[in-house]
Amino acid sequence: MIFKNKGYIGPFEMIDKNDGKRKLAQFVEALSGHERIIGPIEGSTWHNYRLVSYSDGSPIFPMEPQNHLWYNNVYKEIGFEPLKKYYSERFTINQVKPYRKSNIVIIRYFKFNDLPNFYNISKVGFTNNFLYEPISYEEFEQLYVPQIKKISHDFILVAEINGKAVGFLFAFVYNGELILKTLATLPDYRTAGVGGRLINTALVKAKTMGINSAVSALTAEDNNSRKVSAKYGGHIFREYTLYILKRK
Repeated sequence: MIFKNKGYIGPFEMIDKNDGKRKLAQFVEALSGHERIIGPIEGSTWHNYRLVSYSDGSPIFPMEPQNHLWYNNVYKEIGFEPLKKYYSERFTINQVKPYRKSNIVIIRYFKFNDLPNFYNISKVGFTNNFLYEPISYEEFEQLYVPQIKKISHDFILVAEINGKAVGFLFAFVYNGELILKTLATLPDYRTAGVGGRLINTALVKAKTMGINSAVSALTAEDNNSRKVSAKYGGHIFREYTLYILKRK
C-alpha cells in the first residue's frame, strides 16, 4: 500500500522528551500540506525506518533500528498512532532437518555477479510490500555492496530453477546466532517452495556449524516468513512500530 499525499519524517535524535516533541512538532508543521505523515522513515523502506517499541534487552544486531523506548511516547503525544508493527523473533534450530533434495530448485552460494539478479528479484518480489517504492540499480548497489563486503558469504544464498535465479536469502551470523535478514522470491515461483528451501539450507548449515539459534529479523506482522519462527517455537524479543499522523 502506498498512501497518496503523504509526507515522511526521517529518524532523528532526541535529547529528551521535550526536545523530541519540539522537533517532531516542527517537522509536522513543515509537512502541513500533507494529509498523512509517516515516520520515522528515511525516504523509503529500503532505508532506516521504524522505532523499537519493545525489547527484552537482547543485544542489538546489525541493520536494526536503535532508539530509547520513550521515543514512541513522543510520537504518540504529538498525535501519531501505530501504522504497522514488525517483529524480530528468536528460535532454536536443534530440531531442524534438511529437506529432501530437489532436482528442480537448486540452492547455491552468492557470487558478486548475482547483484543484478538480487535487484530484479527484489524489484518484482517486493512490489506488493507495504509502502514499497522502487529504487535504481545504482542505489541498490550502494545499499547492498557495503553490507556484503562486511560479512561472510556462507549464508547469502541463491535459488535457481532451470538456471534462472528466482530467489535469494541474505543472512549472516552475529553473536553466535544466524540472523535471517532478507528473503525474496519471484512471485511466479513461490509455490515451488523456493523460500522454504533457502531458509532450510541456511538453518541446516548453521546447525552443522554448532549454531543453536536463529533470528527471523524485522518481519512485518502479516508476513508469511513469521511461520518459520512459529514452526520452531520462536518468541518475540523485539517489536518495532511505524507511526502515522492523519490530518483528516
